[in-house]
Amino acid sequence: MILFLPLLQNTISITDRHTTTSPYTKVQTLSFQIYTGGAPALLSTDELTGKKKNHECKGLHSYGLPEDSNTIQCYLGLEDTSKDVEKRLDIMRKAVERAYEESNADESILKIFLVPEFYFRGLNGAYTFQTEEAKEEESSCSSDICHILEGLASIVADVRFENWLFLFGTVIAQSSTQESGFDYQFYNFAPLYRGFDPNKAKGIGKKFIVPKRYVSNADFLTPMRDLNNRTMVLEVLEEADHPGEQTVFNPHANGIKKYHNELWSKYKDEIRCVKQTCVVQSLP
Repeated sequence: MILFLPLLQNTISITDRHTTTSPYTKVQTLSFQIYTGGAPALLSTDELTGKKKNHECKGLHSYGLPEDSNTIQCYLGLEDTSKDVEKRLDIMRKAVERAYEESNADESILKIFLVPEFYFRGLNGAYTFQTEEAKEEESSCSSDICHILEGLASIVADVRFENWLFLFGTVIAQSSTQESGFDYQFYNFAPLYRGFDPNKAKGIGKKFIVPKRYVSNADFLTPMRDLNNRTMVLEVLEEADHPGEQTVFNPHANGIKKYHNELWSKYKDEIRCVKQTCVVQSLP
């Protein structure tokens, strides 16, 4: 597995007259290039019309169809969501270390580490929120979402990153509900963290969540169970049915054009599984 593609770097000067009180004179961006979309279920061979099944999708039961393509894809991930999260965090740690090695050590330069959207989404297309469980046991961290946010917090709690800002891609999540007309509510949010020295501060005011508001036609795959063209599905499957499939439905294809914001409204003062994490204004 290739963990890393080259980091993109760019350094610009800060000239806005409103930033005269800033300790920084320049900004350096370090972008983690990694593909976060679905993997094609079929790969072209050396023959002109030949195709072979993508081994990365084999046995995952997470096939679906993008809205803007006729190419069946699969979500990639591990069936054990806890291991999936830890693996993604491990890759992230290594990417941050690589970025640190390539960064400018000048303390007057603010370093900004950027990761693509959809980095955290899991095998089924979305992780599951367990807010009620977290609410009952404030000190526990049993959900995948909590593990992600606390894992990222451990990365930035390092004196080396005091002059760093991290936008860790986005997390795709779902929560079941009995209060809406849909079985699930969907969320897509970006963890935005500021690095800090844990010997001087506890990280208060350093961790933010930026929710995405609108669902696009590129955000989800339409799962195979919702496809009318069964011939297309059978082309990539080893058997006709997959009773264990838990791939989330495509909210955009089902007329849901906005991500839900009830969770952020309810927990805007404190998201209990990651104390002192703040919610900021939604992105378009």
